[in-house]
Amino acid sequence: MKTPRQPRPDPAVAVALADMAAETAGLEAAAGGSITDTVARWLASRYATAAREQLEELSGESRMKFLGECVRDWSLLRHGDHTAARLQLERERLELARGLTESQIADRFQEWLERPAVKRLLNQGLGEEERSRRIRALFGLPEKPQPGLSPETLSKIEKALNLL
Repeated sequence: MKTPRQPRPDPAVAVALADMAAETAGLEAAAGGSITDTVARWLASRYATAAREQLEELSGESRMKFLGECVRDWSLLRHGDHTAARLQLERERLELARGLTESQIADRFQEWLERPAVKRLLNQGLGEEERSRRIRALFGLPEKPQPGLSPETLSKIEKALNLL
């Protein structure tokens, strides 16, 4: 079967993209962060100033209609802000999760178990045996071994005794 031939990138497009990337990096450095955030803040301040000036000239129904338009515009701007904040929180959460090693998670879990409220919750009406059984089941640990000889050991002893 013949594999489809991959088109080669146009060198002119590659150069144009490299120029855009360099220009963007320079603008982000000048803005001290995201260009989009900087422009959004600038536009929001200009919008508020222009809206205030226009509101001074309006009255009655036309003023209310204009205010309604401003509210819609502003809620779209705020929605964008909230989405950006949510994304930033998610990035921070992922970064934190990546940084936790298994031993750090175990340490945090142990600290959590030491909290009085958690201890009370875990020990509610449970005897020592039942609590131990539930913890073992929760973590997939084997059942607590019964005291005495295991069935395998008893079998070996019986076989050895029969040989004597």
